[in-house]
Amino acid sequence: MAASFLLILSGAISCTFDDTELQNSIDDLTARIEALENFQEQVQGDIASLQEIIAKLQSSVTVNNVVETENGYTINFSDGTSVTISNGKDGMTPPSITVVEEGGTYY
Repeated sequence: MAASFLLILSGAISCTFDDTELQNSIDDLTARIEALENFQEQVQGDIASLQEIIAKLQSSVTVNNVVETENGYTINFSDGTSVTISNGKDGMTPPSITVVEEGGTYY
């Protein structure tokens, strides 16, 4: 009985599973998630900038100037504040975001 148990145990221990493909797949998914998180962070920043621009429009603040930066544009307002809009990544055109005024409300 003990010999049978040792034989089965040694057979189970000697079996190996190559999980390289599985690990590579996990690494790929992790990299893709990180890229999406970075993109989401940039988009959230751009949306916050657009919300601030809309608030300025509603409060009659004017644009003093627009300065091109290494990563996009900085818009300077008459009240001394500014917002930054960043360029698309790797030369790709970012999605268009449009602001529409209807009945005194900006959407």
